[in-house]
Amino acid sequence: MGRNPDMICQGEDIGILGGAFGVTDGLQAKYGDQRVVDMPISEGCIIGSAVGLALAGKTVMAEMQFIDFISCGFDQIVNMMATYHYRTAGEVNLPIVVRGPAGAYGGGALYHSQMNEAWFCNSPGLQVIVPSTPYDAKGLLKAAIRSGNRPSSTRSKSFTVTSTSPRSFPRRTTSSNSARPPSGAPAPTLRLVSYGQNAITALRADELQKAGISAEVIDIRTFGAAG
Repeated sequence: MGRNPDMICQGEDIGILGGAFGVTDGLQAKYGDQRVVDMPISEGCIIGSAVGLALAGKTVMAEMQFIDFISCGFDQIVNMMATYHYRTAGEVNLPIVVRGPAGAYGGGALYHSQMNEAWFCNSPGLQVIVPSTPYDAKGLLKAAIRSGNRPSSTRSKSFTVTSTSPRSFPRRTTSSNSARPPSGAPAPTLRLVSYGQNAITALRADELQKAGISAEVIDIRTFGAAG
């Protein structure tokens, strides 16, 4: 936001409260309520207005307080954000990132525990990014915001997740990340492929080394249909 005066953040409770998980804490005090906007409880409005703002030249990060409710803005994401670049023969980009917390946690129940990234993985024009570490989360989110195209996003309860157009996403972040390279052997005996919080769980493959099994963990991080 400091380097892009046209960037706006909007979502439920992201301003005064600083976000349900504190992700936007202090941003409204720093940049004002015209750039960090508390929105009504209407995900369709949050994403729909983000599309309009992007068409007017703004860069928008739209937050879902919980990703479960992204279904209320599904039409705007899949039929507007994802397709606008192609419908205009490549003349118009929508620099939007939609992000929010996803995945189960204690007592979250059905509306606060879903991982629904699969809804968007097969939608051309969208890419879903699910990092497993804070380092990847920061880099992937910055890259998505600066890509200048039309993203969509999620975030695990512990880390940020975002998605963007595969056409413009930096190559260095789209490749799978070998979180646990094989040690000592030319090829691993076992290869575990995962993403998000489960990639951290998969690192327990260390225990296999005690049994003489060479294991590699591949952290995918990004998903998406070809644009």
